[in-house]
This record gives sequence, C-alpha cells and structure tokens, in this order.
Amino acid sequence: MVSVSSSIFSAARTSYQHYASIELAETIVNSPGRLFDVLAHEFCHLATLMLDGRRTQPHGKEFKAWAARVSKAFGARGVHVTTTHSYKIVPKYVWQCVGCTVKFGRHSRLNPAQWRCGGCMGALVQVKPVPREADQAATEDPQRVDVMDLGDITEWDVEKILDSGFADGQLKYLVKWLDFGPEDNSWEPATNLRCPDNLAEFYRQNPDRPAPKRLTKYRPYRQSQWRN
Repeated sequence: MVSVSSSIFSAARTSYQHYASIELAETIVNSPGRLFDVLAHEFCHLATLMLDGRRTQPHGKEFKAWAARVSKAFGARGVHVTTTHSYKIVPKYVWQCVGCTVKFGRHSRLNPAQWRCGGCMGALVQVKPVPREADQAATEDPQRVDVMDLGDITEWDVEKILDSGFADGQLKYLVKWLDFGPEDNSWEPATNLRCPDNLAEFYRQNPDRPAPKRLTKYRPYRQSQWRN
C-alpha cells in the first residue's frame, strides 16, 4: 500500500491536510509493467484531487492533463496512462455452468454445492485448474437436481432462445415458446427459465450476446420452465 499526504495553504493561511492511499492487488498487479502503469494511473487521480481540487469527474480534463504529462515523462519506460486499464485479468480458478456453458472466473475457490449460475441456475464444475479425482468425489454431483412444489405456477416448454439482454438491472432472454406463434414470444428473466440445453445452444451460436455475470446461492429447483 502506498500512502500519500499533502498540505495546501490558501491566501488566508488556512491549511488543508489530505491523506490518501493506494492499495494494490497481487492478483492484478503481477508484473513490473502493470505496477508502473497502475501507480502512474492512481497518482494522476491523487494529483487531480490534491492539487487541482477536483472531487467529481475522476477521468475529466484535469486527470487527462496529468495523464498526458506522466505519459510524456515516463513514456521511455513504457508507461502510458489512459482512462481505463487495458490489461486482461487472469483468474486463478474458472467454473463453468453445466447448463448454459458460461464460465466464471474467481481468485478463490468456492463450494459448487452452494452456488449456481446466476443466469440459468445451472450447476457449476471447476475447469481451471482441473480438480483431482479425490476433490471431485468429495463434492456434490453437479448434475443433481432437487425438486420442489411449484404450486399454481403454470409451465410452458421453451422451443428456442432467440436473444438476450439486460433490462431493469437483470439478465433477460427472448423466448420462443413451444406450440405458440411468434406473436407470443416474450422477454423472460433468467431466473424464470430452467432450460439449460436451449441456453447452451443459444450461446454456442451467439457467444457475444449478454451472458450471466454473477453467481447466485443455490436453492433447490425443478428442471422445467415456467412463467408467472
């Protein structure tokens, strides 16, 4: 962690003391080049706050002015400050949904018996690093599906997933329902669907469409599809 402090005096001799710190994550800053870039970027933020007094628009014109000065001064060392970090973060662990096949990267292990895909509620299997057989045997069978009573909820069968997108802060899918015409196609929240085969086929054909970004705590469910 890097700590910085500064004192600023006004014409009336009123002093203002600033304190700031930069915390670096080893999972992200894992090479000298990244260290230089991250420190340069964060020090531009500190200069924008402490010297320019800018508390809003963190990547505004003041930040860009400092970024240009730093890039010019340290460009020979490969430092180039931009408004975003361009490097790719490589997670230590990768889990894949057995339903829609979406992958989730994590820097720590998780218990697949307690977590599910946030999009289709599919079970998760660890694909990086490939677990030892003993570890796999010790975890819950990822294909197991529990059943709960759905009460009066009416079920429809999904024929095909046509599209995906985010609306109202949640992932939704455009669904073509079996035995219904295109006029009955509807956008459904991911949590309303239990059709891993349809989702897997959709993402095989459309790998760039919006996909689940989060995991969710596991709740028992029936492998079916329903609409409220």
